[in-house]
Amino acid sequence: MKTKILALFIIFASLFLNSCTNEEEAPAPPVATATPTAQNIESGTTTSISLSSSMTGTTFSWTVVQSGVTGASSGSGSSISQTLSASGVVAGTATYLITPSLEGTQGNVVSVTITVNPKVVAVVPVATATPETQTIESGTATSIALSGSLTGTTFAWTVVQSGVTGATGGSGASINQTLSSTPTASGTVTYTIIPSLGGTTGTAVLVTITVNAGKVTYSAHVKPLLTTSCKPCHVAGGYNPKFDQYDVAKSKINGIIDRVQREKTAAGFMPQGGSKLSAENIALLKKWMADGLLE
Repeated sequence: MKTKILALFIIFASLFLNSCTNEEEAPAPPVATATPTAQNIESGTTTSISLSSSMTGTTFSWTVVQSGVTGASSGSGSSISQTLSASGVVAGTATYLITPSLEGTQGNVVSVTITVNPKVVAVVPVATATPETQTIESGTATSIALSGSLTGTTFAWTVVQSGVTGATGGSGASINQTLSSTPTASGTVTYTIIPSLGGTTGTAVLVTITVNAGKVTYSAHVKPLLTTSCKPCHVAGGYNPKFDQYDVAKSKINGIIDRVQREKTAAGFMPQGGSKLSAENIALLKKWMADGLLE
């Protein structure tokens, strides 16, 4: 009897073991790898997240949580390529939660966080020059104040001058330069001012200065001309009226102008035996008269 019971037990155990052996074993959970696991991008840039697994046949799906970011969405595939934009002026994030699957078995969720930085927009400084035009007398200093739309703006300028001396290129917050024109004609100076901030330059601003011809005086303009052109006859030691004396030159100016305008071959031409005065020097003598024969 005992032998029969033992035989039956062996038979049932064998059947049970065969049944367990014939059942299919469940696959191991797949493991996902995301490359990279974190990324910093600029707003408007596309992500580049590669998904892989050591287990052939693994598929991937994901959900996403975004804060301060637009453009991220749930999906599936072997990579995540989505164009993300920062929705504000500070950085936002998009966190992808990636689930691997293999034959119905899901693995652990892998997290990838993308930081989306706002685009850096170069801020262009704007210059203001006060005044933008100015008329001054010869020998007078300019007074041009420079200011910018943004704190920290610096200014540099170049210059083009016509009939004027004294203007130079430079830099600073104001332009204060003493300008002089010729005694007989006005001139102009154009300053081209360029604002800069953090390596970014703004649009140039132009300032035009008109420099009026100054008054012609005997001591500054006429005496040097006459003593140079009319020596030795009309200076100290000469035998004719002394043009190196203000009162004499003033009293004789009509005759002087008449005679320096004559041709060299004409009687009474001045300077005797010398070269005819230039048109500019003759104009200087005439302007001395027009300005009132100032000493």
